[in-house]
Amino acid sequence: ANLKRYKAAVLKAAVEGRLVETEAEVARREDRSYETGTQLLQRILETRRNKWKGKGKYKEPAVPDTTDLPKLPEGWVWVSLNQLSWDSSYGTSAKCAYENKGPPVLRIPNVDKATIDLADVKYAPTDLTVAKEESLSPGDMLVIRTNGSKPLIGRAAVVTTKFQRPTTYASYLIRFRLLGDAVLSTWVLSYWQSHSSRSWIESKAATSAGQHNISMTVLATASIPLPPADEQDRIVAEVERRLSLVREIEAQVDINVQRSERLRQSMLARAFQQDIGNARV
Repeated sequence: ANLKRYKAAVLKAAVEGRLVETEAEVARREDRSYETGTQLLQRILETRRNKWKGKGKYKEPAVPDTTDLPKLPEGWVWVSLNQLSWDSSYGTSAKCAYENKGPPVLRIPNVDKATIDLADVKYAPTDLTVAKEESLSPGDMLVIRTNGSKPLIGRAAVVTTKFQRPTTYASYLIRFRLLGDAVLSTWVLSYWQSHSSRSWIESKAATSAGQHNISMTVLATASIPLPPADEQDRIVAEVERRLSLVREIEAQVDINVQRSERLRQSMLARAFQQDIGNARV
């Protein structure tokens, strides 16, 4: 429980600009200028326009509504997920099975603890083909859009490595193809795991017949704080350093819990055997 609280506190400090020195503070100390989040956003939007070529008339992404959003640190800016992604889409509804011979299809079990887990993969029928440009690739963020468990709605992971073969995803997932580099993708995912983001997602989820849902259109409006690129780099590195320690401790806790359970079972078995012996006597 303490580890969970610590992880939440680390993410909260990170997304509020309190985990590391801000780029504005560093620039003042070093007596230099720096690229602000607003300037970074302009570069990202230019890349977005370039990727849109050949897809019809370009539509500028909606800016986030900052009316009720908290004030950000100097040099940061609020952006929408739509501004940070050049494409979004729902997955395939093809019936998947372990024995199928078609392309791999990632499902809800594959989006676990903010990572892509390939321990349990099903496959599409052979008649489903995945074009190279449509295959999941680094920078693609998969988000769970529907489930009977509300805490699972909006859970996400980002693809970080190239798949060996064309791979797609199931219809209850949404893909946002993020712009920028791996650091920006990691930053988006870090904010996505924060309490602020979770509260927003759960407030926007609709419920019908015991199922909780959130649409691609709604998720695209999600507001995300954007720090300067160099500050992102420092924050992401510090978050990873601290959370790697948490993972090590969690692994040790799991081992000790298993040992405790084995000891408990051993003690119960011994007590039971003594009771049997006493009864016989």
